[in-house]
Amino acid sequence: MTINYKPNYGIAVWNSPEAGHQATGKTLKHNTTWKVVSKQVVNGKTWYNLGGAQWIDSTYTINGYPSVSQAPSAHPDYTGQTNTYPWGQCTYYVKMVAPWVGNYWGNGTQWGTSAKRVGFSVNKTPQAGSVVVFTAGQWVGSWQADRYYGHVAYVKSYNPANNSITITQGGMGFNSPTGPNTQVVPNATNFSYIHR
Repeated sequence: MTINYKPNYGIAVWNSPEAGHQATGKTLKHNTTWKVVSKQVVNGKTWYNLGGAQWIDSTYTINGYPSVSQAPSAHPDYTGQTNTYPWGQCTYYVKMVAPWVGNYWGNGTQWGTSAKRVGFSVNKTPQAGSVVVFTAGQWVGSWQADRYYGHVAYVKSYNPANNSITITQGGMGFNSPTGPNTQVVPNATNFSYIHR
């Protein structure tokens, strides 16, 4: 099996193919070849096991399902993938309203790193249509993101005059877990944004 992603970039190795899995921190470089020990299909997607708790998404392999070849400046568009985030979580809501984001990006606090790893632009520039990432314990206006999981939301608009964003969001802490729960958040340039 050969990695087919982007020159000078790699794909993440995960500890499991199941929902809720975590990135191991290891990446496999484009155009490298690896021995597959076994494979497993989860939610219609094939995963390859490289031995132990080392799984990769076959989407990014030459013989994968399906084969993907990205231009150096491109990134995947996950529109059309089933939403695999847990119902009622902020991640579930954002995947619903921004279907281009990936599944298996982890908890909200991990989304910026996961998105950057697959080629998305992630920076401190607020923009309508982007996803805002609140790290673990970061203040979301008058309340604090979970101290372990963090939080993500969808940016409806940005007001540069007062450096605020209007966001919509979901989560079990709101009256409507599946959103949209609208909020204006100050200090917009303090947060990270994932851009489509």
